[in-house]
Amino acid sequence: MSLRTRAAASLSLCLLLTACSNAADQAEGDPENAATRIPKDLSAAKSEPVDDPYYPDNGEPYFDALHYDLTLDWDPSETTLSGKAAITFRVTEPRDEVELDFGEPLEVTSATLDGNRIDAVEDGEQLVLQTPGIKPDSLHTLTIEYAGTPEPVATSSSRSDMPMVGWTTESDGGAWTMQEPWGAYTWYPVNDHPSDKAYYSATVTTHDAMTAVFNGRLTDSREDADATTTSWTLDEPAASYLITIAIGDYSVTSDDGPDGLPLTYWTRPEDEQQLPRLEQSPEILEWLEEQLGPYPFDSAGIVIVPSRSGMETQTMVTLGSGVRMTDDDYVSVIAHEYAHQWLGDTVTPNNWKDLWLNEGLTMYIEALWNDHVGTASYESLIKQWAASDDLDRSTYGPPGEYRKTEFASNNVYLSGAVMLDHIRDAVGEEVFANALRGWPEAYRNESVDREDFITYFSDATGTDIGPFVNDWLTSPTTPRGPVVPAP
Repeated sequence: MSLRTRAAASLSLCLLLTACSNAADQAEGDPENAATRIPKDLSAAKSEPVDDPYYPDNGEPYFDALHYDLTLDWDPSETTLSGKAAITFRVTEPRDEVELDFGEPLEVTSATLDGNRIDAVEDGEQLVLQTPGIKPDSLHTLTIEYAGTPEPVATSSSRSDMPMVGWTTESDGGAWTMQEPWGAYTWYPVNDHPSDKAYYSATVTTHDAMTAVFNGRLTDSREDADATTTSWTLDEPAASYLITIAIGDYSVTSDDGPDGLPLTYWTRPEDEQQLPRLEQSPEILEWLEEQLGPYPFDSAGIVIVPSRSGMETQTMVTLGSGVRMTDDDYVSVIAHEYAHQWLGDTVTPNNWKDLWLNEGLTMYIEALWNDHVGTASYESLIKQWAASDDLDRSTYGPPGEYRKTEFASNNVYLSGAVMLDHIRDAVGEEVFANALRGWPEAYRNESVDREDFITYFSDATGTDIGPFVNDWLTSPTTPRGPVVPAP
């Protein structure tokens, strides 16, 4: 991106984002200060982390991160990352040490607790930090400085579009991330589990005419010699797998969503042909608001990366340039990832066994979208997905008890959507639509599980869906008996 284009992009965003001028005043010429915006009230980020029943090696149930303030410097020619993470947190039990997930290729150079130096020991993909005498619910800040060359890690999936997750470096020195179910730890120290949501701010310095894109609102952008620094703030708590960073020759196109929602599309020169598809975002978001209620965040956008997958990273969707190349399919993917902002981002599963809570609900919405725009009828899609249910269960396992090596396979997507269709048939389309529309607000900023889903939808529809849902999610074959009882 040329200097002129970058300056124009920053000006455009300042006009859209009223906080930009205030952020620049607060920064007082220091880009680090621009990133340090810990919310006065951290209560929305208070979580009850859990041990994951499927992938217990990631995340610690006693550690509750409330805010991550990341200061990063990426050298594309040397492919090295220098970072500082200031983590505001609490613990749920007395602790003399805490552990964070942390990429093995990275090396800690300094660690402090509340400003006092502490010992930090790297043990494989764990970082053990001495925190003598900290007590439950007291607030503390860990500050960790580190450096190294981040590397992606293998995921637990047979999908061809996501064999590796985490920080990925391209041959030109650009970089990007997709990190579900883990991988945030490949580039910063983190409690890498969906049950622990936190606020984020970031200041990222890049070189060689590259620009960094992050979640949330761009609050500051500046250039100094060969360096470009951008600062970002995410104003609602997010799970670590929903954080994104992309570095490259990016240009930004600004747009308005429903009620003036700031929208940005970040593209490299080779991706600019995607802009007409991205610019359908206002229409998609307006339709989604009709289905799911007001958009839950203060900004939205898409960053295009050289991948064949897509990810619902919070407020800034990370979309692969090689995803489903026809116009209709590509726009359907955009609708899917935007729907996740309600279904998966504002309401998040608190464990990976319940991935169907993300993907089943969102595939149901995707079927409605395709029906709405006329690319495929809702009935035909549900019929098609139902026809593959037995095979999907045999290949990947039941949707609520999938095989641990088959993360994010067809079963959690398609079988979950078919389950919702059965519930809708039993309680009526209008009753179900109203219940689904209330779900994101009922559990705003929370992480939930199957029991929360059963309790909410049973109450909202006046129907005890528990026996059906439990049977549907755990049966090795498609249940053939009675489905949902009448209200």
